[in-house]
Amino acid sequence: MSKDRENLTIVPILNQSLKGKEVDGVMTYPIYLRVILGQKNTHLPIYLSSRDKDVNTYASEEEFESIKANWERYNSPDFVEPNYAGDIRFQLITKLATVVRNLEQYESVELNQKFKLKGLRRRLDFMYTHLVSFVDQEMNEKLYNYLVDEKNAKSGNSSFIASLFDFSLPFEQNFDRLAWGYQEAEITLPEELTKEIEFTFLLKAMEYESALSFRDAYPAYDFLVLKNSIHFFDFLKYNNKTLFDTKQLLKLPLAHPFSRYVSLVPPSEDVVFYKNMYEKLLRRLTDEYKKLLA
Repeated sequence: MSKDRENLTIVPILNQSLKGKEVDGVMTYPIYLRVILGQKNTHLPIYLSSRDKDVNTYASEEEFESIKANWERYNSPDFVEPNYAGDIRFQLITKLATVVRNLEQYESVELNQKFKLKGLRRRLDFMYTHLVSFVDQEMNEKLYNYLVDEKNAKSGNSSFIASLFDFSLPFEQNFDRLAWGYQEAEITLPEELTKEIEFTFLLKAMEYESALSFRDAYPAYDFLVLKNSIHFFDFLKYNNKTLFDTKQLLKLPLAHPFSRYVSLVPPSEDVVFYKNMYEKLLRRLTDEYKKLLA
C-alpha cells in the first residue's frame, strides 16, 4: 500500500464558468465532479455516455440544488433509500464518483502507487476502453506484418490483402479479407498467431453477446479494478458445448451471434488454455496502466 495516501474528497459542481445553454427559457450549465486530493483539485466533466466524450450533462441552478441535496443524503451515514432513481444525471454523478474512488483504491493498495490527479482523465479513458479494443490494433499489426513478409505466403494473395488493410477498423473486418485464402490453404498462419486469433474472436463473441443483452461492452475497468473475471469465465463455461465443439459450431446459422466471430477460426484448445491467455492479457494491461502512473 502506498504510504503517502492522501484524503480524497469528491463533490459535484455546476460549472457556471463555462458557457451555458438555454433549455425552455431556462439557462443550464454543465455538471462536473470536483476531485480534491490533499491541497490539489481537478474537475471531471459528467458525460452522458463514456462513449460520447463531447456530450456534457447539464442542469439549471434550481435542478442542481436538488442534485446537491441528494448528494448530501447519498453520502450521509444514515443513507437508506434513494429518491432520485429517475434522475439519470445523479446516477451518472454517483457512477463516476464510484469509479474514481475505486481507482484510488486500486492504485494505492493493489498497485502500491501514489494516486495523483495529474493524468487522471487519461487513466479514466484507459479504464473505459473496451477490453477487445486493446487487442484489435495489436492483432491488426501482427497479421499485417505476417502478410507483408513474402516468404510466409504460398501465393501472391497475401501482399495484396495486406494492401487492403485499414488499421482504423476492428480486427475481424481486416481478417475477413483473407478468409477465402485462409480456408483454401493459400495463406497459412503460424500456430501461435492462430491461437491469438482464436482468443481474440472468443473475446469478441463475449462482447457481442453482451451487446445483444443490451449491456455496454465490457471496459477494462470491469476486469482490472472490479475483478469481474467471471464475465469471461462464465461465457466460456455456459457456451462450452457450442464454442468448443466444431461440429456444433458449424451447424450454427449465420444469424447466430457466435457464427460471425468463431466459426472461421474455432477454438482448438480447451477452456483452461484461453483462460490462461486471458490472464496474460490482464497482466499486460496492468503493466501498460502502470506506465500511465509514472
